Amino acid sequence: MNPRKISLDGSTTVAEARASAPLLELFHENTKYTRSRYPAQALTIARELTSRAAIEALSRNFKVYRFVERRALGPPAEPAMPLGAALRARVSTREFTGAPLSLADLASVLVPALACNRRAAVRHLPSVELRFRSYPSAGGEFPVEVYPILLRVAEVPPCVTHFDPRGGALDVLQPLDSAALEQALIADSGISRAAAALLVFTAVFERSSVKYGDRAYRLALLEAGHAAQNVCLTAAAAGIASLAWGGFFDDALNRLLGVDGLVEAAVHAVFLGHAREAAREKPA
Repeated sequence: MNPRKISLDGSTTVAEARASAPLLELFHENTKYTRSRYPAQALTIARELTSRAAIEALSRNFKVYRFVERRALGPPAEPAMPLGAALRARVSTREFTGAPLSLADLASVLVPALACNRRAAVRHLPSVELRFRSYPSAGGEFPVEVYPILLRVAEVPPCVTHFDPRGGALDVLQPLDSAALEQALIADSGISRAAAALLVFTAVFERSSVKYGDRAYRLALLEAGHAAQNVCLTAAAAGIASLAWGGFFDDALNRLLGVDGLVEAAVHAVFLGHAREAAREKPA
């Protein structure tokens, strides 16, 4: 960031300086913690930490789709590759073979990367149980949801699904409109026609914004990155190729998922599939 963009030179007001600054600088400036603004935010955080309603909301930090078809993924296979080897093996793949993945393949990627891996009781609220994932989330709010779009998965027609982190299952939301997906992606060069799945990460912002204010947007993006890296590593350990993807038209992708783009919006995506060996990027 160039601080001169929002500094005053004697003839420029704060409002004028901010109006002329690039959006990325305004975003960063307005989501900063400062010594002058943080005390008020700290009071809000403290209230949320002791509020029964807020703690109960933490126990419901996942979406539930009722009356839809569910596809159980089953327990994931134990990865043959240790973490160090997965870190060395993780590369971005831009050319996929078009071969399908199985539900067992998806289980090996999604369950260890994204499913609830720990439960905790709340001492003074015995009826409340909190669920955590293997990736970090500010305050345990977990605003990120994951929608696997199944492109080529054995025994499952192309469809839009939602990953249930509690049961490690897929909720089938609707058949896939392939043309709408291609129109939602920017310059994918046919990747969506050869990959087996596209995982879309969304953020339900108000899960965090009640406690963290505008800072919640930064925190949601960080969480999506943590979750996506988990996916890339579990995919590498399972011998499955991945490609993190930020090129999409937000409104079009949100419509495809059935989210409004305001309360909940797509923020990141990862392709999965089988790679053409010659197309793998070579690690440095």
